[in-house]
Amino acid sequence: MDDYPPVVVESFTADGKLYGLPSLEVGPGLVLIYSKPLFAEAGLPEQGPKTLEELFQLHKKLTVEDPDGGLKQVGIHPTDSMAGHYFPTMWSTVFGLDWYDTVNNKIDMLVFEEAVEYVKRIYDTPGYELITGAGTGGWTGALASNRLAMQINGYWVPGELRGLGADPFSFGYDWMPNVKEDKATAISPWGFGIPSGAQRPDLSFELMAFFASPEASQIMFDAAGWLNGNLTAIQALDISSLAVVAPIVAMFEEADRINAPPPVPMLEQMRGHIAGSLGAVWRTEQPARTVLDNLQKTLQLDIDEALAPKVEAEE
Repeated sequence: MDDYPPVVVESFTADGKLYGLPSLEVGPGLVLIYSKPLFAEAGLPEQGPKTLEELFQLHKKLTVEDPDGGLKQVGIHPTDSMAGHYFPTMWSTVFGLDWYDTVNNKIDMLVFEEAVEYVKRIYDTPGYELITGAGTGGWTGALASNRLAMQINGYWVPGELRGLGADPFSFGYDWMPNVKEDKATAISPWGFGIPSGAQRPDLSFELMAFFASPEASQIMFDAAGWLNGNLTAIQALDISSLAVVAPIVAMFEEADRINAPPPVPMLEQMRGHIAGSLGAVWRTEQPARTVLDNLQKTLQLDIDEALAPKVEAEE
């Protein structure tokens, strides 16, 4: 476990027990990626913004309206890609938030109010429907469209851009600005677990251990551009086939902070619920505090129910 950032191990640990091995797909997912050609066309220097205010001002400058009333180009779609579905992890890192008490299993969605208001400020310029309806696509395809200037995404983007026929060297890869103005990134680790009742758990663990090795790390990187999160394996990784990924891989060692999701029950369902509910704020249908308060109550009930002691049915 010493080969992994401690926060990664914590994501797979509950009540002092390790429930999985983070050796499948683990890497920086809070990376600000920007189009060098679109920056050049706007007369901007080839570097990412250093503060959240700079990011907002770049968004304004790089968002270009179309004569037909739509948008020809979008500065940033603030909940596209990693910053949308993985909202709690990514934006809690940007705003330095502690949103889940792992000791008492209590959630605090109200701490996100400032983050939600910041995202709304971006969407209001020039409008949520205009940005989401601009037709730039989603995830890495949005960058490849040459109409989205900036995106919050992950280390896999260079490999995906190459697969989409785009030049990964025509993009910059930088730290996402944050309120602490330090070097911070976030990850949403995927890993392996052994199902209860497995007939050969010893063989299952051997497979899991193999995926954590430098040999498996190289195979996964060459085939899919994935990292397995094992720092020793990453140091031995040959990335010459996609050298542009080097500054992103280096974030593992250079980061002042690495954030990962806490071991929250039903995390995937919670992510979907949060992302779906916040749309009411972006569309100016409900205030941020109202939506966050409702989320707080609903999600806490779900957590309490998931962790409640199970009562065996009487025969």
